[in-house]
Amino acid sequence: MDEMLSGFQGIDFPEGYTLARAKVLLKALMREIRPPVKRLYPELVGGRPSITLDGPRVWDCFGVKPKFTDDLHLTFSLGEEDTVIAITLPNAATQRWRRLRAVLEDPILSLKLQQALGRLRREVPELWIRVDQRHFIGQRQIVPDAVLEFKVDTADFAARRSRGVRPFPTWFKAAQEAVLRRHGVNLQFMVRAQFASDQVREMRTARFADIALQTLRSFRPLYDLLRGK
Repeated sequence: MDEMLSGFQGIDFPEGYTLARAKVLLKALMREIRPPVKRLYPELVGGRPSITLDGPRVWDCFGVKPKFTDDLHLTFSLGEEDTVIAITLPNAATQRWRRLRAVLEDPILSLKLQQALGRLRREVPELWIRVDQRHFIGQRQIVPDAVLEFKVDTADFAARRSRGVRPFPTWFKAAQEAVLRRHGVNLQFMVRAQFASDQVREMRTARFADIALQTLRSFRPLYDLLRGK
C-alpha cells in the first residue's frame, strides 16, 4: 500500500519475500516508468490482463494490443533472488521468428545481432539468453518440455565477462540451431538482463526505476533489429 500512495521506492522485502509484496512492488515500478516507455516504444501500450500469483515469481510486460503474445514484448519479472528485465519473442510472433531466422542466416545481420548483444552486455550486471520449449493443456496450462539458458558471457563475441566465466560458444550455437530448426514446436526466445538482489544495491531505492528505464533504452537496438528496422 505504501508504494501505491508514495510511488516506487525500490524493490525490498524487509520481512521476507512474498508474492503479494512482489506484486505491489512490480505494479509500482511499471506505473513509474510507463510514460517514458510509451515514448520510447510507442507501439507497446498493452500488457497482461492482471498479475497472477501462481508461481515462484510475478511478472508483467509492455506489449502490443490486443494480445501481447502476438509480438515482441518487454518483460519484468520479480523473484526472491533477482529482478529480470527482458525482451521476449513469443511463439505466436511468426513474423519476428522469420526475421530472427533471417538475421542468423545472414553474415552481416548476424554480426549486427552479436554487436547489439555485446553493447547490451556492457550496460547490465548479467545478460542471459533463454529458449523455452513448452506445450499447453487446455490452451491455458503451460507444460515445460525443455530449457536452454546461458550467459552471453560464454559467447565468443562477449564484450564483457564476469569474473570466472570462460568462453564456450557452443551454447550460442545451440540457441541458433534451435531457432533455425524451429518447426512444429512451441518456442519462446528471451534476452534477459538480470539484477541480483544481493549485488545491486540500487534495487532497494527509487533510483532503480532509472536503471530499469536505461536498460529498456539499451534494448532498443536489439528490438529494432528483430523488427526489421
